[in-house]
Amino acid sequence: MTSLGVLVQGELQRMQRYHILTGGFVVALIWVLALYLMDAAMLRTMFTTVLYLDAVSMPMLLVGVSLYFERQEGSLKSMLVAPIARSTYVTSKLLVLILSGIITLAVLYIYGRFFRGLDVHLLGLIVTVVLCAAFHTLLGFLATYRSKDFTSLLMNVMAYMLLLGIPVILEFMGLFNHRFLTALLYALPTKAVMVMLSSSVNNSFNWEFVYGLLYFLAVGALLFRQVLSGFAPFAEKEGGV
Repeated sequence: MTSLGVLVQGELQRMQRYHILTGGFVVALIWVLALYLMDAAMLRTMFTTVLYLDAVSMPMLLVGVSLYFERQEGSLKSMLVAPIARSTYVTSKLLVLILSGIITLAVLYIYGRFFRGLDVHLLGLIVTVVLCAAFHTLLGFLATYRSKDFTSLLMNVMAYMLLLGIPVILEFMGLFNHRFLTALLYALPTKAVMVMLSSSVNNSFNWEFVYGLLYFLAVGALLFRQVLSGFAPFAEKEGGV
């Protein structure tokens, strides 16, 4: 088995041991309950919204939880001398949290498609969830680097949602349509998530989906480099060096 395979397997075992994946599945069931309570007229909007909330917030929280558990175990310090590239380590976490996002999508899709007759573009949703989960996992790395503890990380994620997430939801629901403010939203990663999800849920692909795709690929590459460069200082804090 390759080093990446070993890391992915270890990450899955850690997330099972600390019930991180179980927690993600429970959240998915809560989203299903939210969809169950919606009438047919609001189902498509609610489906988009719950996918958006999960895809934007959960990867950031889950990667932070994983890193803090590794800090408690003392395994982060060993990564500084292990013969494993840091890019491989980061990629393993990206793959596991993408899997978590796909599981949530599968739960919501099965309910929406087979119990409520919701017709969506599944491939478009998979592409969106993969890119969004990877992007926000990288953001989660950076937020964890800058947080003193998990409570601090939680506050940072809440601030991210309040400042960058909620305005996009309000615009999506038509609660404001100021032309200049709407244009500014396209600078936000949360807007890229929403337009890709909306395009996939409504089976309506245009330039906005391409914009979201390019946004995540370009900005995500920059974030990946920042995550790699910031890992050693973060891990050294654990070891006190």
